Amino acid sequence: IGLGIPAEPLFRSRSCHYNVERYQVLAAQIVKQDNDLAIMLYAPRYVGGLAKIASDCGEDIKRRYWKSVNVCFTGEDVENIVRELVNVNRYSSAIDIICYARGPVQICDLEIVNILYSYLFQSASSRSQLDIYHIKTLLERLDKSEDPEVIKVLIMVEFLLYRVLEHQMDMSSTRFVKELSRNPELMIQLVELAYISDDGSQEQLEGVAAKNRKVYGECASHILLFGRNLVSFMNDKGELDGAFMKQYIDKLYDLAKERKRLGVIDYVVGNLLGDIPRDENYPPRELCAVVEELQSDVVDQHIRIRIVNSRGIISRSYNEGGDRERSIVARLEEYKQKTKLLYPRMTKIFDDLIEI
Repeated sequence: IGLGIPAEPLFRSRSCHYNVERYQVLAAQIVKQDNDLAIMLYAPRYVGGLAKIASDCGEDIKRRYWKSVNVCFTGEDVENIVRELVNVNRYSSAIDIICYARGPVQICDLEIVNILYSYLFQSASSRSQLDIYHIKTLLERLDKSEDPEVIKVLIMVEFLLYRVLEHQMDMSSTRFVKELSRNPELMIQLVELAYISDDGSQEQLEGVAAKNRKVYGECASHILLFGRNLVSFMNDKGELDGAFMKQYIDKLYDLAKERKRLGVIDYVVGNLLGDIPRDENYPPRELCAVVEELQSDVVDQHIRIRIVNSRGIISRSYNEGGDRERSIVARLEEYKQKTKLLYPRMTKIFDDLIEI
């Protein structure tokens, strides 16, 4: 290549790892002779000196360098590396660096959560299990944040990743589910995304949501149909907070009327009520009173569906007895005995379950 030194060793990892200074000198000389040979800067690992040479050679070479350089598990200049990787849309690599950097990373939570949000739309077709593991690790840290700006973006990230994360972490500990539990407004937003209005119209979304309406709608539908324990009506003592439950349900119906979603809100309410824990005090009279007050066959049906689905799927041999079924029926009979005098709708729910 005109320097009197064979070019081949420059491409070998040992050349960079064990002769960093020599590699930098050669790279600088090559760039001076021919910018097209800037590919030689793509070292097997990140070297600060090479990054500076690439940067000094102009934006094009700098982008080529950052699109190709290997920077895994670095302990050097982490903050700058992450930002340069993000600038060339290498969000997966940036997330790896944040998770595995040696020592503390001086990147604020807001910047990290925005990287995660951008990753969702840049890498939707190439998410790896390792990426999801790293994101889960970062979410566990971000869920502790009390910064309103962080929380706002974090809720969107956890909403969009709900289907991916629901079998890998306790979703009840996420900021998204916690916000659902105290904010009926957020729940009705999911309903608006998942279902058209009673008059057949559909609200106009803005920004990223407008461009990805189908994705948002699919996520909302999945959460409303299959999400478990989206709203906790239990207090710190593990007891049902009847007043809060009544307040939350009433607010949902008010919002559904306002947003023209009364035709579907019974599905949602039935699922929420069907997720109330079935402990030794089940069914609590507060739940029974709400069911009797609502007088909705749809709510009753979805409570039954939730109870049935909570049993999960089991596999048994062909000659195994029905002890499990008899145990379930006995428990339902106990529930029925508690409700048959005062709460006929709850009694019918248990009767129907017994017959299944």
